[in-house]
Amino acid sequence: MSLYGALFSGVSGLSSQASAMGAISDNVTNVNTIGYKGTKVNFQTLITKQVSLTKYSPGGVQSKPRAQIDVQGLLQSTSSATDIGMSGQGFFVVNAVSDPAAASGGFFGYTRAGSFKADKQGFLQNASGFYLQGWPLIRATSSAPASSILTIEDTNYMRSYINDDGTYHYVNANIVSPQELKGLNLNTIGGTATATAAIRMGANLPSEDPIYDPTSPDNGGQHQTSILIYDSLGNPHNTDFTWTKTATNTWNIEAAPPPHSTVITAQFVDGAGTTTNYWSQGQIEFAGDFSSSAITGINGDSIQINGTSYDFSSADSPCSTGLIEIGGCNSWGDLVARIKTAIDFTEAAATTSYNGYQDNAGRFFQDGASTNRLLIRQYSTQAAVSIAGAVDATSNGLALYLRQYSQCNTTDGTSYSVQLLDAGANFYDQSTIDFNGNGTPDNINVNTLDIRWANGAQNMDGATSSKPSIFLGNQNLADGMTQLSGNYQVTYITQDGAKFGNFSGVSIGDDGVVTALFDNGVRRPVYQIPVATFVNPNGMESLTGNTFIETDTSGAYTLRSAKEAGAGSIASASLESSTVDLGEEFTNMIVTQRAYSASAKIITTSDQMLDELVNIKR
Repeated sequence: MSLYGALFSGVSGLSSQASAMGAISDNVTNVNTIGYKGTKVNFQTLITKQVSLTKYSPGGVQSKPRAQIDVQGLLQSTSSATDIGMSGQGFFVVNAVSDPAAASGGFFGYTRAGSFKADKQGFLQNASGFYLQGWPLIRATSSAPASSILTIEDTNYMRSYINDDGTYHYVNANIVSPQELKGLNLNTIGGTATATAAIRMGANLPSEDPIYDPTSPDNGGQHQTSILIYDSLGNPHNTDFTWTKTATNTWNIEAAPPPHSTVITAQFVDGAGTTTNYWSQGQIEFAGDFSSSAITGINGDSIQINGTSYDFSSADSPCSTGLIEIGGCNSWGDLVARIKTAIDFTEAAATTSYNGYQDNAGRFFQDGASTNRLLIRQYSTQAAVSIAGAVDATSNGLALYLRQYSQCNTTDGTSYSVQLLDAGANFYDQSTIDFNGNGTPDNINVNTLDIRWANGAQNMDGATSSKPSIFLGNQNLADGMTQLSGNYQVTYITQDGAKFGNFSGVSIGDDGVVTALFDNGVRRPVYQIPVATFVNPNGMESLTGNTFIETDTSGAYTLRSAKEAGAGSIASASLESSTVDLGEEFTNMIVTQRAYSASAKIITTSDQMLDELVNIKR
């Protein structure tokens, strides 16, 4: 039995060494395969149960291939931004189809081969034909669940996408499925225009200025600066910010509504989300070519202010209650002045006035910089200022801007309100900044703007779009607004936002966030690449295309953000090389060849011994 056992032991050696040579051949031929993980063949003894102490029963050897999937390959830089490598544990999630939801799921796998390029439809596909999967990113709304929120450069985004019915699907970041993962399509990024989300301003307010007296506005204590603000459509708007000294070491700031808006409000939002209105200003704005026929055409039309209807009339009755004289108007400025006169006359009789303007619900004045709009300042906490209009712009070219920025008919009752104030009895009892004796801010009471647009752009009200923040400095530091001796001088003004720009490429961060780049300088996160980790990655099953799938041996996946809880980081414009070492493989090849020859020698020697045994019978 031992002789035959030796023969079969040699056969097992041939088989095992042939298996080892097969692994070596695969390793050598894949030395340049991106993300390839070499296989090493180990050997284990095959033991036959010994039934005698005087005789040995040979068993042989078995080969045990071991995939070295957990071995890190060398990262090498490339010239393509969509090439990605993994440094550390984990795998990219891929699918055999670009849109798993539309293709009944497709086939999910895991790979380290990150040589992704856009296919003809714009989806990122690697050299093996598998499509990258991940989480779409959208600017966060106030209703987004905390589990979907990702904060990038102080801005909140949510892992979600919009369904066909317009509803949001908030991604479950722990599940690999067609509903939770999507392919990245570069063709759908398109262009972008970014609304202003943050304004920063630094300036010196002269300490020698007198307290502003509204009855003598030319005596000082007031300064103005224009700041550019972009709406969500990419339209730029120059907004005039005015600083007013209201008390010793106390200044207030207000801004006229930008063109094509209805209301701008300055607020303080504390850490708990409580909002306080410090000032609010609205406007009635006219547009279109001025002509006497256009003015005559609005005879009989009306607008409503604070619930009072004012009729446009050609009659010479500027002091009649509820009437606005339009006869003899030679410009939009004339019309705005007539509206203001009618309002002031009507309201002054019923309310306490201050310098000709009503105190309890706002003050109306003609903007000196633009003769085609009437500004409404909210100076109190007592009553709202609501505006509604019924001027028909379709027949005479006159447009009253309320909610829509166009030559539009406003007879649908569209209206808006200038927001109430929450702090102080009126504007002059408030303070935007209180200064210390050394000229640095002691208190800063405004950090947010609320802007309502009339041109079709999203309102910056925190509901449809985020409110822009306004940074005026830190307490007790001279890093923003100061009150020192000297002239009014702006030290810096910065704001984000941009006009329309075309998509020009992407960059990928080490956290897996894919940021779209546009030719207007805007950068917008659009996608995040997740990392799948396994307890025993060497237990995964290899598939054609340098892809793996989980098995009972590998354990279930855990989906994480890159660099989180042990997951590897992602290297952009890099690829992970094969883990094959040619020197080691050629050495193993020599050893395997010799071992194979030795096993063959066992067989030939056993054969000779059997031949001698047969010859005994002769």
